Amino acid sequence: MTLSVAHLSDPHITTDPSTQAPAAGLRAALHRVLALDPPPACVVVTGDLTEHGEPEEYAAVGEALRAFPLPLHLVTGNHDAPEALVG
Repeated sequence: MTLSVAHLSDPHITTDPSTQAPAAGLRAALHRVLALDPPPACVVVTGDLTEHGEPEEYAAVGEALRAFPLPLHLVTGNHDAPEALVG
């Protein structure tokens, strides 16, 4: 049996009220991952996870990922602040 990994990159989530597209795009991509047959063993989301590395942006990332049923692995990028991600 072959296992696969889904890789999503650079969602650039922001809490700017005029920019809801990044969060909607991440949710849409995760929805498409769930439609894969067979499903991947896990999903790796690489950075930039956020646009500015702000705690509110990481809260929005968490909200977008909260109900996702597969294992997730997050990797920060140059726009990210790793300490805010785990804080």
